[in-house]
Amino acid sequence: MGGFNASVGEEPYVSPADLDNDLHNFVLNVVASLITQEESRGIKISGLKVFARLDIAVYRRVDDGKLTYMVNEVTRGHAASLFIPEGIPRASERFIEAMADTLISYTQLTKER
Repeated sequence: MGGFNASVGEEPYVSPADLDNDLHNFVLNVVASLITQEESRGIKISGLKVFARLDIAVYRRVDDGKLTYMVNEVTRGHAASLFIPEGIPRASERFIEAMADTLISYTQLTKER
């Protein structure tokens, strides 16, 4: 992972571009792997293709001091609304609107198949 090199006790320099790319690629690979596993077991279309919330941890490896990612939890669809923070104006409404847009887009894509 680019930008995650640091010795133990040093503050690691993580460039925003490296962090964004690393995290983005990690999440996409994890979700793709989970979808493949589900669909190989006979599930026609994985619900993870519609919406998923991943709880990602970042930790320092003991052997070389590099930071790396780990998935703590995967939450599907509407259950992700349980994690909307309080005190953010219209957070629930924005979440519902985003879910509605996602479901409409997904429905349109599946009809085209």
